[in-house]
Amino acid sequence: MKKLLYPLAFALTAFLFVYSCSAEEDTTSPPTVQQPTPEPEPPAPTQYTLTVTAGEGGTVSSEGGTYDEGTEVTITATPAEGYVFVGWEGSDSTEASLSVTLGANTTLNALFERIFYSVSKNAINIYDIINSTDGIYDEINTMASLGAGVPSQFYFNYGTEEYLIFPGVAACVGREDENNNECGIENNFETEKLPPLVFKKNNEQWDFDSYDTDGGMWTGRNFDILNTSFAISDANEMTPANWNGPLIYGEYTPNGIDFKEVTSYEEYSFFHDVALGDLNMDGWMDVVGTTFYGPNLPGGKLPDGAVFGVFIQKEDGTFEMKNDMLNYPLLEDGSRLFQGVPLGLGIKNIYGDERPEIVTYFSDNLRGSNNFNQINLNNNPIIVFEYDSNKEQFIPNFNDQSINKEIYQTTSVDIFDLNNDGFMDIVASMEGQEGDKFDIWLGRENKKFTYQGRLDKKGDATFIDVNLDGYLDMILRSTTYKLAVLEDKVTTSQGGVCPSYLGDPQCLDWINSLKQGINLKSLILLNDGNGNFNELDEDLIIKDVAAKWLIPYLKDNKLHFVGVNSHKEDENGFDAIREIMFGDINTFDYTFYDITLNIF
Repeated sequence: MKKLLYPLAFALTAFLFVYSCSAEEDTTSPPTVQQPTPEPEPPAPTQYTLTVTAGEGGTVSSEGGTYDEGTEVTITATPAEGYVFVGWEGSDSTEASLSVTLGANTTLNALFERIFYSVSKNAINIYDIINSTDGIYDEINTMASLGAGVPSQFYFNYGTEEYLIFPGVAACVGREDENNNECGIENNFETEKLPPLVFKKNNEQWDFDSYDTDGGMWTGRNFDILNTSFAISDANEMTPANWNGPLIYGEYTPNGIDFKEVTSYEEYSFFHDVALGDLNMDGWMDVVGTTFYGPNLPGGKLPDGAVFGVFIQKEDGTFEMKNDMLNYPLLEDGSRLFQGVPLGLGIKNIYGDERPEIVTYFSDNLRGSNNFNQINLNNNPIIVFEYDSNKEQFIPNFNDQSINKEIYQTTSVDIFDLNNDGFMDIVASMEGQEGDKFDIWLGRENKKFTYQGRLDKKGDATFIDVNLDGYLDMILRSTTYKLAVLEDKVTTSQGGVCPSYLGDPQCLDWINSLKQGINLKSLILLNDGNGNFNELDEDLIIKDVAAKWLIPYLKDNKLHFVGVNSHKEDENGFDAIREIMFGDINTFDYTFYDITLNIF
C-alpha cells in the first residue's frame, strides 16, 4: 500500500510544479515592437476666385472660376462688330489676351468702346485722270468737276457694283481771253462741254472708271435716279449760249455706265431740275426738265413763257419733245394762269393708278388773281398733273390748303410715303431770302395733302432708312465748310467762310481747319414715324476728312458719306488750287474719303 502511495505522491508533486511554471509564463508581457510615427496630412491648398465679365460690345473666353493659388489662367476679350477692345477693369493691361497668376481673389471686366465711324482713303493722281480722258480734262476743269460748288455729284449702284458720278463742270476759273478778260458769266468766251467722270469702287477703294463725251455738260445741277437709270440737268450759266444747257440720260449696262443726250441743241434750256418716269406707259423711261424756255423754243426767250420740257423716249433710245402732254390752265382772256413754272418737280405714281403723276410746287407767280375755278391758290403751292385719258394730257389737280407762309422758289421735289400710311407725301426744297427751307406735306384721301411743317435746309436731301426702323430718314448732301466744329475755322479778312472762291489766297489753311473735325449731326434727320424729322441728339464729330462735299449712301445697312478733296494735303495745309493757278506743279492727288458710320 505504502509502495503504491509513493508513486502517486511523486506524480502529484510533478504536476503541481509544471502547472506553477506554466502560470508564471502566461502572466509575463511579450516583448514590445517599435512602430514608425506616421507623417501628418498636408494642409489643403489655398484657393482663390477669379471672376471675369464683359462690358457692352464684346465677349470673354471664360467667366473664371475657383483656382489653386499660383494657377495661371488666360482670358481673351473679343469685341463685337462695331466695337474695339480698350482695356481691363481690374488690370493695367491693354492687351486683349490677358494671363493672370492667382494670388488673391480677382475680378476682371473687359472694356469695349463703340467705333462710331471709320474712314477709308485712297488717292488718285490728277494726271492719271487727265491722261485717261485723252487730254479733254486738264488741271483746272478736273479741279472744278470734282470739287464743284453745285452738289451734282451722286452715288449710283446696281447690285454689288458701286459708282460715283461727277457731271462735267466746264469751269474757266483762272483762264483769260486774248483781252485779259477773266472767264465768267459777264465775260464769257467759248467753253466746251465736259463729259462726266465716273469712278467705280473696287476692293473698297474708288478708282477712275470712265468718261463719256455723250454726257457732256457745262454745269450739272440736279439729278434723279430710278431703278437702273438716272438723269442729270444742266442749269448752265457760263457758255456760248448763256443759261442754256442739255438734259443727260444715263443707265447701267453690263459694260458699265452709258450716257446719252436727251435734248438736241435747239432744245437746250435752263434745266435746273429733272425727273424720270414712264409717262406714256410704253416701258421706256421718259425725262421731264424744268424750266424750259429760250430764244428758239416754244416758250419764248423770257421765263414768263416757260413750261416743263417733256421728252419721251422711243424704242430706238432717242428722245422726242412732247411738251403738249401737259395742259396749263388758261384765264378767260386766253393767257396762262402761271407766269412761268417752278425750278423743281418730281414724278411718282402717287394716286395708286397705273400711270405716274407729275408733282410741282408753285410759288405765287400767278397772273391776275389768286383764285382759279373757285380755288384759292394763294400760298397753296401743290399742283399735281394727272393724266386724263379723254384729253390725252396731264391736267392740273389743285390742292385745297393755303398756308400762312411765303412760298419760295422751288429747286427740287421729293415724293415718298414718310409715315407708312399708304399715301404719298411731298418734300419741297426751296431757296429764299430767309434761307433755304424744306416744306413737308402729308398725303391723305381724295388726292389732297396736309401741311406738316417747315425745316431749315442745310443741304440737299436723300431719303434712306438709316436706323432700320421702317421709316425713311432725311440725309443731307452738304459742303463740309458748313460743318466745321472748331473756333479757329478759317475765314477771310471780311469774315466770310473759306473757301470764298477757288484759290482764295486768304484761305490757304482751310484744309487744316477741316481736318480738325466736322460734325455730321446736322446732316442726319431721323423720321419719328409721323413725318417729323429731328437731328441726332449727340454730336458726331469726324476727324481728318478734307472732302469739300459729302455724298450719302447706304450699304450693308450702314450709312456712308463719301467725298473728295480739292486741295493738296501736306503738313502745312498748302492750297493746291493756288499752285495750279499761279505756279507749276509736279504731282497732285485727289483723296477719296469714304466714311462708314456705326451709330444705329
